[in-house]
Amino acid sequence: MTKRVEISASQLVTLLFLSRAFTLLTYSTKTDQISQNAGIIFALALSAMLYVAALIPTFLLVRRRRDYSIIEWSFAVKPWFGKGVAALYFAFLVLVTANTISHFEFFLTSSIYPNASPTLFVVLFLLAVAYAAYMGLEACARMSGFVFWGVAAGTAFLFLCLFQKADPIFLRSPFSIDLKTTVATGFSGVGASLEITTILLLIPMVRGNLTKASGALSAMIMVYYQLISVFAITSLGEYAQSHLFPIYSMAAVAEFSVMQRLDSLFMAMWVFIAFVRTALFFYLAVHMLGYLAPKPVASRGIGIVGALVLLLSLVLANNYQAMRLIRSFFASGIAVVLFLLVVPGIVLCTAARKKEVSQ
Repeated sequence: MTKRVEISASQLVTLLFLSRAFTLLTYSTKTDQISQNAGIIFALALSAMLYVAALIPTFLLVRRRRDYSIIEWSFAVKPWFGKGVAALYFAFLVLVTANTISHFEFFLTSSIYPNASPTLFVVLFLLAVAYAAYMGLEACARMSGFVFWGVAAGTAFLFLCLFQKADPIFLRSPFSIDLKTTVATGFSGVGASLEITTILLLIPMVRGNLTKASGALSAMIMVYYQLISVFAITSLGEYAQSHLFPIYSMAAVAEFSVMQRLDSLFMAMWVFIAFVRTALFFYLAVHMLGYLAPKPVASRGIGIVGALVLLLSLVLANNYQAMRLIRSFFASGIAVVLFLLVVPGIVLCTAARKKEVSQ
């Protein structure tokens, strides 16, 4: 896939914000004890700073050449290095896509449709995602704009309906901050932000100021996470700790006039968010295949990637331990360090060495 596409910086922000929101809306407070006190504010501020700091190598590459993605930079180092980086990205993107679909299926079958077949959800959702990838990145980006404003309006309405149920007494004292937990939460927040690894692939496809876009994205994620954490705790209290999906439970207790439950609103938002995230990673996986396979094979990329994702999704959907293992790996931050620091660092060092030799 060699065709150059273009999206705006604001569309990049909405794509990546929605990708992150998918995780934020289904996080478990069982592993997020810090959310019950003001330490979350400091943890999120730390995450925001680390988020931008992790992108410094990306900014340095952009200053050198705006029309190169990390794959093209890697091929400039050595062809074998470029192939290796493209292969790592391909495996990573396929795994994230499959993990997102299995997470989508797990949420539906554990919270909404406990007797439904996981295979049915996986196949139907994957078909829709494959069609979106076929339509191209521009189509996904345009859709993300509509989804973003729909999610913003839906979230605002949900918070408005929760005001009467929110009780600040459930928020602990701002002085009861565990520094170790706060710092660990700040670092884990960045480590789990898989969406930022795609920026290096999207650089030549984006028009506009990437630095401002990255800052806006970091701020939006921080504010959104803060709001949903506070509302989940103040509306559910200690009850939130016993729920696997507390944000969904929060929506279930919200009410407006004759509408007794707003979990259907949450479901609608979350399905569209999941669709945008999965379509983005699926599209980029197909894009990576163009660097690895001959043109006749790469032209069938959607089918090849679709088959791999289907196989992995079904394996994860039927093996909860494997699903947890994959999520633990993503939460460790290894992927973020590898793709945002190690690979760009090698590229920058090689570029600097070549410049010295040429002088």
